[in-house]
Amino acid sequence: MSNIAKCLQELSDIAVTPPSPDYSELTKIYNPAYLIKSDLPAFVAVPTSTADVQRCIQSATLNNVPVALRSAGHCFAGYCTIGENGFVVNLSHSMKGMEWSDSSVTVQVGASWEDVYIQLDDTKHLVVGGCCPSVGLAGYILGGGYGLLSRSFGLGSDSVLKMTMVTANGQSVVRASPDENPDLYWGLCGGGGGNFGVLVDVTLSLHPPKASFTWMSYKFKTASDSEKALKLLGESLTEIPDDINIDMALNRSNGQNLLSMDVVVSNPALIEHPLLLTLRKIARSNEKLETFRSYKKLVNKYALMHRYVHYEKKPVYMKGCFINELPPQLASDLINLTIPLGFIQFVHVGGEIAKKPSSYSAYPHRQAQYQIYTYGQYANKVEKKAVLDFADIVYNMLTKGGYAKGCYVNYMDEYLNNWPQEYYGDNYGRLCRLKDKWNPNNNGGSLHFKQEIGSAYEP
Repeated sequence: MSNIAKCLQELSDIAVTPPSPDYSELTKIYNPAYLIKSDLPAFVAVPTSTADVQRCIQSATLNNVPVALRSAGHCFAGYCTIGENGFVVNLSHSMKGMEWSDSSVTVQVGASWEDVYIQLDDTKHLVVGGCCPSVGLAGYILGGGYGLLSRSFGLGSDSVLKMTMVTANGQSVVRASPDENPDLYWGLCGGGGGNFGVLVDVTLSLHPPKASFTWMSYKFKTASDSEKALKLLGESLTEIPDDINIDMALNRSNGQNLLSMDVVVSNPALIEHPLLLTLRKIARSNEKLETFRSYKKLVNKYALMHRYVHYEKKPVYMKGCFINELPPQLASDLINLTIPLGFIQFVHVGGEIAKKPSSYSAYPHRQAQYQIYTYGQYANKVEKKAVLDFADIVYNMLTKGGYAKGCYVNYMDEYLNNWPQEYYGDNYGRLCRLKDKWNPNNNGGSLHFKQEIGSAYEP
């Protein structure tokens, strides 16, 4: 009997195999570039409890079988799936429980942010989570996690009070908090998914409600107006109040790059902020405005307008980095690029995130003001080359110009050079020592992947 067959036998009560009608749904991942029909897992384990997760990892370790962990399946580099010699542990099917208190919520990591927002709606609390509702908690939190509330309250991982993790050999269940296994807690808050063990639940602090959320959408009609708006924003970066979040995108239209802005204001007193008034003038009244009392409804509308989906239909590639500033020359260079496919996205960070030092947690990019990335879909080799080449053009522009300040581990990129430094900066040495303690690379085991901490992989 093969090793993978032994695992299937030992986990038969929670295993879903290819003949099952559920297998296809359980093996879906966000980026179909890594979903190759000829190289799918032998089976999917669907645990319903922490004890089941332990069984999965123990069986894989004993039989020397590789395992991939899947929460919502949004890993851009496809590390949430595996080939036919291994199996996937899918947490998203049954492990979605939540326990609430007046100041915190404990959530099993099979839940998506949509699950959390539904439960939280019409309460007097907010939680820092993703603005794509179908994203799962596990990967989001383990990579730091930012969203529409991060400028007001910090990263998602900054709200973590404690976590529960199954160790990489499946033998133990450990807690991580500032008081219990504090080094592990530090590493789990931004060190990336799948490195130290299997996260099974997380306790998050709840934040006070906002009176309302006002969403303003600006679409600039010409490249000249777009450049003017981008430069104005760059001049004001460090002065923007924390309760204003300005995400942006550059899209190619009629031979020019046009900027769009999505402004979310979570303090009604800031709706007439001078920066916003000037941006409205540049947009020449091309503005949409909507006010929400419910954060869930805001996120759902935001996701709909941005076409966020659980699974993309075509392969995608994204590449990006953080920037601490947006000087006039960079604004001009971005406006003058030719975007062949896809778009350039700007995600607003800074604010409360930047008020902690880079060593506060494993997430090192505290001083960044924006995350910039290219995002492109492709249907064939020609389009793939165009998408990847353009991503390199933008990334090289940002690095050679000295603007790039590291990359986001939650947007893993298998083509990224010097990825340990880009993802983790000066925190990498400490993370490697932590990895040696909890899931050493040279000591066998089943929880390993190409870009895990301590890996020698280079593209």
